[in-house]
Amino acid sequence: MSKALEITIGGKKVLCDLHEDEAPVTVAALEAAGPFESVVFSANVCSNEITWNTPVNELLDLENVVFEEDPGNVVFYPAWGAICVFYGPTEPAGKCTKIATIRPEYLDAFSEEASKVWFEQGEGKNVTTRIVEEA
Repeated sequence: MSKALEITIGGKKVLCDLHEDEAPVTVAALEAAGPFESVVFSANVCSNEITWNTPVNELLDLENVVFEEDPGNVVFYPAWGAICVFYGPTEPAGKCTKIATIRPEYLDAFSEEASKVWFEQGEGKNVTTRIVEEA
């Protein structure tokens, strides 16, 4: 069985391909902590991204390090204990651990809901994150 990262925002479920082989420690920590619900604390700071806290509080080393933030990248910032998802063109803000990639068929739905956080001031703020088994 394979695993996927599932993000629910604005009532819409989005599946992401995990990069478990490239970031095993970070993915394992998030899986052990999940499922968890959080509130987006940052949106559109670097343009086209949202960020929320996780229960992972220990400072993890960077794995699968990325600097360029491609649409669909799901990353973990160890210093914040936070997940950040990029859904459009974004200026890089720093190095982070790439943990997953939004599957292409879900990127538009995620973008629509994530945009509401910034543009509609409130809708879609709650985010549920979990790692699920797939057949």
